[in-house]
Amino acid sequence: MKILLLGEYSGFYSNLKKGFIKLNHEVHLCASKDSFKEIDGIDSLIESAYKNEFFRKIDLAIQFLFCFFKARNYDAVFLINQGFIEPKIFSGVILWYLKRFNKLLFLSACGEDVPFIRFGKAGGYKWWIYNKQPNCKGVSSARYQNRLEYFVHNQIVKYVDGVIPSTYGYRLPWLRYHEDLVCESIPPAIDTSTISFISQEKSYEDQKVVFFHGINRPCHKGTHFIIAALEKLRAARPNEVEIIIDGGLPLNKYLSLLERVDVVIDQCLGYDYMSMNAMYSLALGKIVCVSAVDESFNYFGISEHPIVQIEPNVDQIFNKLHKVLDQKTDIPKMQKESRLFVERENNSKRVARLYCDLIQEKSNDRNLMLY
Repeated sequence: MKILLLGEYSGFYSNLKKGFIKLNHEVHLCASKDSFKEIDGIDSLIESAYKNEFFRKIDLAIQFLFCFFKARNYDAVFLINQGFIEPKIFSGVILWYLKRFNKLLFLSACGEDVPFIRFGKAGGYKWWIYNKQPNCKGVSSARYQNRLEYFVHNQIVKYVDGVIPSTYGYRLPWLRYHEDLVCESIPPAIDTSTISFISQEKSYEDQKVVFFHGINRPCHKGTHFIIAALEKLRAARPNEVEIIIDGGLPLNKYLSLLERVDVVIDQCLGYDYMSMNAMYSLALGKIVCVSAVDESFNYFGISEHPIVQIEPNVDQIFNKLHKVLDQKTDIPKMQKESRLFVERENNSKRVARLYCDLIQEKSNDRNLMLY
């Protein structure tokens, strides 16, 4: 098949691309490098060398339009999020074009969008990223609430053949508001063949356990709760822990930093373990702490997992981290379990095959003949 991927979030599509390639499909990725993350594997790069903001916006708008209007004769086109569509005012024409000159058009629900914000504001989640937090703005300042964003959303709903949630948490809003469009969730992919399992060669009986939290998008991750719990842990066990808090790193430097880390506290305001940060951490063999709810594991048919489940509660996070310290001699075993788990559940070839099955199913429904 011939497949086009539009956009990028932290390696979400670049890892999926590798899975498609392993299945011998022709894949093209058109995207930016996702800000400071410097994501590799992009075939058509959208970026501007202009420093002047006005000229930069014009330059990027032209590049986006070229990206969209060069998209012809693909068996399937995947759009990572409505935020990738620029200029927004032309979203109707862009989406019509993508649908008219390609066989199938899908949206990946793997980030904030209109249904996500609407669902959260209506109290659909027991916790979510715009609940009141110290030093964080409330939901009134969130994205995807103005008329233009609703216009883009309505154009997407009009033209796409299906919406593919990447997680259980992102599926819930689309299931409530657009049940006719939402597909079964397909988890994020990680290409473990390019990520080496890092086994820490140290004695955990007499050496410190290294905890890490990345501070990119602190309001989204519940950083306030996590840092408070880490500080409480440091006060309780000062001779047993080392705490690293960092952020804003390109992906290669981020992965290099993780090599000496034992435990990654990803975030505490989501519903799933499946952020790309967690994917990379598990592939490296790290103990991952994240707010994955039982319903998410049940949805994906996962009965056993190595994830340390946390909540937006300082004491609860502290108790979970404290328990990891109490079991620190088991860390090497837990690290191996992390790697084996992500290889089983999220390896890029397996995930890409799930996408291929969906493409074939939709093609059969529309009586399309794939290349």
